[in-house]
Amino acid sequence: MSRTVMLCLAIAFSGCKRAQPTLPQIPDSNPIPGGGNIELAEAVVFHTIYRYAGHAGQAYAFYKPELEKRGAVREGEAYVANMKHSGDFGSQGTASPTDPRQPGVWLAVMELGPETRIDVWESVPKP
Repeated sequence: MSRTVMLCLAIAFSGCKRAQPTLPQIPDSNPIPGGGNIELAEAVVFHTIYRYAGHAGQAYAFYKPELEKRGAVREGEAYVANMKHSGDFGSQGTASPTDPRQPGVWLAVMELGPETRIDVWESVPKP
C-alpha cells in the first residue's frame, strides 16, 4: 500500500472532527446545485440552497424558533446572525462571518412560481 493511501486512511479513521453544518433541513425539501462551501482559517462557511414544496411563510415558521435560539434577527427577507451577505439570492450571492470564531447564519426564502427556494449560509467554527 502506498504512503499516500496509508496517510489518507489514517486521517479518515483518526476520529478527527471536521466542521459540519448544524441547521436542520426543512422536511419536503431537496438540496439543489448552486451551493458550495468556503474554507476559512477559523471556520467553514456552508452554502446550501433547498427547493421546498411549501410556501415561504411555512419555511420561515419552521426555521424561526431555531434561528432565534441562535440569536438571529429578521432583516427584511433574511434571518441574520454574525454574517454579512452580499449579492443576490442563491448562487449569485456570497456570505462571510463577521467573527469566524463564532457560529453564524444567513437564511432567506423566496417563492419562485410553483416552488420555494431557501438560501442558507452557515458559518461553523473549526474544532
